[in-house]
Amino acid sequence: MTPEETGALARRCVELLGSRQLAALFDLLHEDASWSIPFDKDSFPFAGTWGKEDMRAVLTSFQAHFDTFEIAVTKVVAQPGSAAVEAVGRGEGPGKARYKNVFHFAIECDDGRIRRIREYFNPIEVSAYVQQLGAASDALEQATAGN
Repeated sequence: MTPEETGALARRCVELLGSRQLAALFDLLHEDASWSIPFDKDSFPFAGTWGKEDMRAVLTSFQAHFDTFEIAVTKVVAQPGSAAVEAVGRGEGPGKARYKNVFHFAIECDDGRIRRIREYFNPIEVSAYVQQLGAASDALEQATAGN
């Protein structure tokens, strides 16, 4: 894939994530794609590596808590087969809960589809949001428990 094709595919992936269009996002992924949040599992319970269907469950659970959620792409740098995407995310709800984070996605592509995503962000912001959820966070923790 050319840098332009790779960058456009990576941008589209993050834009679909930010607009909560998960079905369309997962159509961009190879069947054997992986998505990882590479933090220490003992320090951050939502760390891990997932296959396509398991990551769909994790993202569905996480995004379900928000009344509003968006991610805006701020920069894309691409070369043949890989891209780096920077983005800012914000969410509100339920109630007065608020979320804001800065993301970096390292995305590898081939054959016009995404093969691997590594997602980096500030885990303290995620933990702060989850604390605002209280008992409602149990479903999210269950979705990520196996990784």
